Amino acid sequence: MLAGTTPTPIVHEPTPRSGHCPLSRPDPAVDEDAEGVLKLESGEGRAVIKVHLKHLDPGKVYEVVITNPAGDASESLGSVTTNEDGNGHFKVDTEKGDPIPFGAGDLAALEGYGVSVKNDAGSVVLAGTIC
Repeated sequence: MLAGTTPTPIVHEPTPRSGHCPLSRPDPAVDEDAEGVLKLESGEGRAVIKVHLKHLDPGKVYEVVITNPAGDASESLGSVTTNEDGNGHFKVDTEKGDPIPFGAGDLAALEGYGVSVKNDAGSVVLAGTIC
């Protein structure tokens, strides 16, 4: 028996849509100068989720996790390794075959879901909500 989420076909939206959602440091901050933003783009049968990170520890691996609004289910989007300046970029792109988390058919279905960036110790360095 297989378990998992069956992806929903991507909605073909005639007008491109985009969102820009900030990621903030928790209180108390794990990394005092960490910055990040979540960018969402959809249209013409394609959906893209981008995570841009700045001022993290250089050469470290961070996991990007999305959590449903109830807080009882999470999915890892994947990992990003920061460069020598502590910056990193991560992208989910349905045009390249990447699934949208939780089997969603469009990015609007993820509005209100939480996003967190965790360090290798599992501590949340940045967090936000899909807007």
